[in-house]
Amino acid sequence: MNKNSFIKELSKQTGYDEEKCILINDVIENHFIFGRKNKDKII
Repeated sequence: MNKNSFIKELSKQTGYDEEKCILINDVIENHFIFGRKNKDKII
């Protein structure tokens, strides 16, 4: 799942605007064990 589609899906699932979802994505990529490859498992 690429970054843009992850942000759009996260926005759809959570109801947050795109700016909040971008911040969430940055936190996930930089701080979580899941990392970039497993973001789709979070959704």
